[in-house]
Amino acid sequence: MLRSCDLHPARLLLPPPPIPETMTGTTAIPEVQREIGALLATYGQPDDRAAWLQVANTLLPFAVFWLLAIASLRLTFPLAYGLTLLYTIAASGCLLRVFGIQHDCGHNSFFRSKIANETLGLVCSVLTITPYHYWKRSHAYHHAHVSNLDYREMGYITIKTVAEYERMTTGARWRYRLYQNPFIMFGLGSTIKFLVLQRLTYHIPRDWLKERRNVRNTNLAIALLWAMMIAIVGVQSFLLVQLPIVVFTSAAGVWIFYIQHVYEDTSLQPSERWDYATACLESCSYYALPQVLEWCALYNNIHHIHHACSRVPNYRIAKCFAAHAELRNVRHISLRESFASCAHLGLWDAESQRLVRVAEVELRLRDRENK
Repeated sequence: MLRSCDLHPARLLLPPPPIPETMTGTTAIPEVQREIGALLATYGQPDDRAAWLQVANTLLPFAVFWLLAIASLRLTFPLAYGLTLLYTIAASGCLLRVFGIQHDCGHNSFFRSKIANETLGLVCSVLTITPYHYWKRSHAYHHAHVSNLDYREMGYITIKTVAEYERMTTGARWRYRLYQNPFIMFGLGSTIKFLVLQRLTYHIPRDWLKERRNVRNTNLAIALLWAMMIAIVGVQSFLLVQLPIVVFTSAAGVWIFYIQHVYEDTSLQPSERWDYATACLESCSYYALPQVLEWCALYNNIHHIHHACSRVPNYRIAKCFAAHAELRNVRHISLRESFASCAHLGLWDAESQRLVRVAEVELRLRDRENK
């Protein structure tokens, strides 16, 4: 069996909602699956050699594709810009991996050393333009309260219930539909979140002094890095390469996080009916991606294992998943299914215990109002 974790969800549900400062993983595996717990324990130890290899095969390709994108701008413009965009897409896949490494560092699962995890996490955060300490703490909140309807205020994509939506004003409903629009959420919205909102501290609690300071320090580091790059390649070349990378990476990152939790037969429950172990296995999907996309996602698509035990490093998750049939007996979402239906779900229906389309509920409300 896995040892008890320092942030057991039962302790995190005491009012007022606590927000942990660190992430050490969780071990709330159902009693009927003790053998899975033992299996997870087998894979729950970091391997520094594998970690450094992953750093190399992530950062080096990212640098190569970024430089190729810059070099391609010297060809005839604008026809050659299509080639530049191809290179930026490849660089975005590598940058998504950088975010995955930062993610594991935040869980203290990438290296054996906490100092090494913290240091690399801070370095990655400058590339991903995502402040490390604030993201780490808010993500810990997400892990501790995953799919709990009473704790949706942080680290989660906003999902309202049907009852909440029906009580909204017309204007509030319009804003929620706009927020849920795929072109906003995975396009303009994701870009604004990474480029602008993560530079600000207005949404961070006042007593989160370390996190607020980290946002400012990250902004300074980003400004220095980008200024240096602009001095080398020029403003126009930098923007033509870096902005598409930010747009593509932020869209992909938000999309993957969305599909990991937002699908029709997921489980969202109030505290009195919420169980952490069940939430890990019933509200976290296995997103069955092609191998190249799984490589870019750094195996975070195998998300139920990550929530069951966040101390399993990403470079061990695939082996852990393949080693036991019960770990594969979870909700599979194919790439086609994710595009066909998942992106349109936005409200939790407590009666049918499933996510439903906002458009369906809105149509029902309008019919009711017109009667």
